[in-house]
Amino acid sequence: MNDGPGSSVSSGGLSLAQRLRDGSSSAWPEFVRLYGPLLDHWCRSANVPPDAIADVAQDIFVSAFRGLGRFDPTGPDATFRGWLWTVARSRIMDYHRRQKRSTAGVGGSTAYGNLQSLADPI
Repeated sequence: MNDGPGSSVSSGGLSLAQRLRDGSSSAWPEFVRLYGPLLDHWCRSANVPPDAIADVAQDIFVSAFRGLGRFDPTGPDATFRGWLWTVARSRIMDYHRRQKRSTAGVGGSTAYGNLQSLADPI
């Protein structure tokens, strides 16, 4: 499998994009089946932790669905896969920005147990 973001897609990718735009009931499951493993790979390659990959991939799928109208097969991201990579890269960067802003709690169950053993001041 050629994993480069700009790899060309067969005409099947373009017709799948059209079927997604047209609301075909079979297009969405096919999209997830075909591109889910690639999104997982891109997430792993971008150091998304294993327990967050499904959520990030879901964000990518939602953004791709919402942005299908902006996919232009004649534009600079002329391949569907290249366009999807652009969407994925943005969502992966969003994930890393959110993680950078959030503060991880410290202590774990030992600290919680110590807090529970303190006498209630009331």
